[in-house]
Amino acid sequence: MSREPTSSESTSSSPTSQVQNLENHECWALLRTVSVGRLAVLAD
Repeated sequence: MSREPTSSESTSSSPTSQVQNLENHECWALLRTVSVGRLAVLAD
C-alpha cells in the first residue's frame, strides 16, 4: 500500500524516493496487514 505525499511533505528530494513519513495511524494500519519478523524503531 502506498500513498502520494501531501503538499506539506514535499521536499527537494527526488520524486522516486522510497522513504515516506507516515502518520502514526497509517503506520500501524499498514503493519497490521503484514507479518513482520523484525522491526526497528527510532524514537527521538
